[in-house]
Amino acid sequence: MKQKPLLGFSLSNFIFFTNTKLVFILKKLKEIAPQATAVELSHHYPFTDILKNAQAIQRYQYRSFHLPKKGYAACVKALNRYQDKLKLNALIMHPCDIKGWSGLKNSKIPVLIENMDNHKKSFRAPEELAKLFKKHDFNLCLDLNHLKTNGYNRQQWLKQFSSRIKQVHLAGVDHGHYKTSTGINEMRHALCLFDQEIVKNLNVKQYPVILEGVMPPNRWDLAKQEFELVRKRLL
Repeated sequence: MKQKPLLGFSLSNFIFFTNTKLVFILKKLKEIAPQATAVELSHHYPFTDILKNAQAIQRYQYRSFHLPKKGYAACVKALNRYQDKLKLNALIMHPCDIKGWSGLKNSKIPVLIENMDNHKKSFRAPEELAKLFKKHDFNLCLDLNHLKTNGYNRQQWLKQFSSRIKQVHLAGVDHGHYKTSTGINEMRHALCLFDQEIVKNLNVKQYPVILEGVMPPNRWDLAKQEFELVRKRLL
């Protein structure tokens, strides 16, 4: 019997444009993707709402939280304070936003550093991440969309950072698909449905995979298709 992949949605990039009420989103995701085993929370939702929905969040085997650009140190403290309720597996941080490391190093919840896309000036190259990990003992959230925008070889990163990778972000690259449906001029995180090249040879089933593609408003049918597409590639 094949083991179920740890797969689920980011509640920021993927869902936030549809509805900002966490209780609604969690209920809807349970309906369209009952086999989801992972979830990534974010600072977009009031902390009180996250605590109120802690039980619903517990249905996921893997739970992470994407830290904010500003106020991340205070956020880390709060999450650690309520870790007995949330039981988070990891905190995700963009290294280009880090102003001081003490708040992250003091976290009892593991902190994962994410590789950046081609719109950032730093922490895009493997050499930069390797240097950071040598200085600060954190692990990696590998973003496959960011690798693609930078033109890097996925297998090379998987080999080089095999001991550091603890979570994967997955989204397609499509700059024009959502212009008419959302009013957003440029969308760097598309659904994999519209960039199936990115899910070919998807050799990451040993890691928790978080879907970050942005869904057009109220298109839960696309969310369901997205989940099933990636799930089949991971099985």
